[in-house]
Amino acid sequence: MRAVTIPSNELRIGFAYDNPVDDDSTAGSISCEYEDTRTIDWMFDCLSRFGKTTRLPWGQDIIARIIDARLDVIFNITEATEGRNRESLIPAIAESLGIPCTGTDAVGLGLSLDKYLSKVIANYEGIPTPPFLKIENISGVDVRQDELIELGYPLFVKPVTGGSSQGIRRTSKVDSLDSLRSEVKWILNNCNDSALIEKFVIGREFCIGLLESGELRCLPIAELRLENGDPETYYSFDLKSTHQKEIICPAEIPSEISQTMKDYAVRIFRALGCRDLARVDFRFSSDGVPYFLEINPLPGLSPYYSIFTIQAEAGGIKPERIIEILINNALERN
Repeated sequence: MRAVTIPSNELRIGFAYDNPVDDDSTAGSISCEYEDTRTIDWMFDCLSRFGKTTRLPWGQDIIARIIDARLDVIFNITEATEGRNRESLIPAIAESLGIPCTGTDAVGLGLSLDKYLSKVIANYEGIPTPPFLKIENISGVDVRQDELIELGYPLFVKPVTGGSSQGIRRTSKVDSLDSLRSEVKWILNNCNDSALIEKFVIGREFCIGLLESGELRCLPIAELRLENGDPETYYSFDLKSTHQKEIICPAEIPSEISQTMKDYAVRIFRALGCRDLARVDFRFSSDGVPYFLEINPLPGLSPYYSIFTIQAEAGGIKPERIIEILINNALERN
């Protein structure tokens, strides 16, 4: 990995993030994607080692605050509050103002956040995905009933643009038209989003971490082992928020399967125009197929609980070094 060289402490860094929510987030809330206060404070301390750092919590006056700070670079982890373009807002603002910004640009973040579009692109790239379709209103369940029958139960229902297990509940796996209709209705009403419906894949869940520093590197693969490794369990908001998971890193998996998932991860990263880093999730089926689930170019970077930092440390990269690499990448793009 390339040596990192950040300029002196005269560097003016903007730290763009979401204000942590004090009360407990629910499965339908975007706030479940926000980092907690201790992680925000840790990131601020890290960034302050590289230059004068200005906190930029998301808000309606964000553009004015960015302009006033006269920044050299923006370190971005902002999810924002609503809409299919919410993750793209800070990179778009930074680009329009000519300020380097860490991570993927506005277009790549928008494509990646939309699970339907990213799966369409994955299919085009020859990356296997579970069969899927999108429902935009409750009448679509009945109108497209023949297509749903062709997918075959059990099916899995989740928001098209949700992240961090947003909108994924213990009832997201459905086995009948009635339960499917109920889950789609809940997503439409509670997540303000369309519903992605896909064939449920029985199997193991793996995460591929990608980090770019000179070249794109695959970090050690992590397996999410949920509820004693039951292959029919999935990563719901309840499991995520109560930490009912075991992360095995490096994962215990045959080398040929490992290499296939890494190749698919790099391919979708490139196809979506991602930069710097991402986490790519797969479900490895009982019949030996690694199915692409989603890509997250804004993975959690908390040193306390994030899968990505666990993978990085397993590969010999400390969380502080990730911050340094991202700042360096952004400055080099300027």
